[in-house]
This record gives sequence, structure tokens and C-alpha cells, in this order.
Amino acid sequence: MKRTILAVDDEQNVIESITQILEDEYQIIGVHSCEEAMSIIHKTPLHLIILDLNLGHNVNGLETCRGLREVGNYIPIILCSGVDPIVVEEYGLKMGGADAFLRKPFDKNELSLQVQLLIRRTYDYNINKGEFIDVGHVYLSRSQHIVRVYGKQKRLTPKEFNFLEILLRNANNVISLETLLAELFNKDEMKINTKAPQQLFYRLKTALGDKVSDRFICIDEIGYVYRFPLK
Repeated sequence: MKRTILAVDDEQNVIESITQILEDEYQIIGVHSCEEAMSIIHKTPLHLIILDLNLGHNVNGLETCRGLREVGNYIPIILCSGVDPIVVEEYGLKMGGADAFLRKPFDKNELSLQVQLLIRRTYDYNINKGEFIDVGHVYLSRSQHIVRVYGKQKRLTPKEFNFLEILLRNANNVISLETLLAELFNKDEMKINTKAPQQLFYRLKTALGDKVSDRFICIDEIGYVYRFPLK
């Protein structure tokens, strides 16, 4: 059965373009406003949302994305826009809680690759399979999207959560920068900010707190590792 993607854009030609690019592998539902999108989200099982930032209606894409995150909905969201990418990176990824950004007009291969990576990361990730991980009092639950450090719940962005999961599932093994770039970032994001991986790493350390921050190690130009003696 095909996974279902919701495409939200006020331009019909964009919806048609997304559909044409992805319809061989995914079921595409297209709507033109955030109000229509919310109606679909509440009644239809979805696997990913492609969401335009500047919709010509009462509620824009950023507000919709942020609203979903605030009520605990962590379905993967790709935020799209033709506006200044630095603005989108600052507000869409950091403040809105989107998982990725793509610049319009879409590059066919980049859109397909980004969708594939997010679907795989969210639903098919195979490294050390398991519903939850607990390594050195750092606990992570995938289905509940919960992280606790020594019993205290921590609030992470979707990208910070995914970064932590990769590190915990590979505890004491260095995850190469190339692997993290493929799993967590796309070409447009790296064009916007080449220091994005390093900045994400240090935001994650800060969010988790001093008790465990020294276990997260950056090895210059090589990668990242979570070091903790495993029994």
C-alpha cells in the first residue's frame, strides 16, 4: 500500500507538479489552504506533508506547522517557499518545527530524495530497531516522541530528536558527517547554512542539559558520537 502525502499550496500548478513527481510511489492529496489541510489531517492517516510557507489565506504554512507541533503532532513536514531562504531557515526550521526546507520551483530529484529520506527516517529506520532506547539514563520513545534525561522530560525539535536517536542507536560509534548530512539535511539547507550540523549538535547538547552534555562529542571534520560505557 502506498504511503499518503498531503500537498498544501494555493497554486494548482504546484500541486500538479508535486503529484506528477511523486504519484508513482505515493498517494498524493492536494489542497489549497491550511484550513482544508487541517480538515484532512484530522480525518486521514498521513505520512508526510509538503507545505507552502506563504499561502494566500488567513493562516500561513508556518502557523500551521507550529500549531501541529504544539499539540504533539510530529508528522514529517517539508516547508516550501520561493522567498529568501535565510528567513525560511530561521523561522520555518527552528521556530516552526518543520523537518526540511525546499526552495521553489522544485528540483524533481531533490524533492523525490527529500521525501524518500524523511519517510525512511520516520517509518523505516533500521539501525538497532526498537520502540524505545535507554542509554545511560537518556531515554527516547519514538512513537510518543518523548525524551527523558534522568527522568526529566526534555523538549526537542523534530530534527534534534532525530539527531539524538541516531546517536543513541549507535552509542560509542562515530557517526560520520556524511551520514548525518544524508539523514538530517538536504541540499538547500546546507546552501543556506554550511554550519547547520554543528549548530544542531550544540543545540541538542544544550537542550539535554549539563548532566549528559559531556557524553556528546564532536570530532572535527569526521563526525559525532555519544560515548557511554555499555554493560
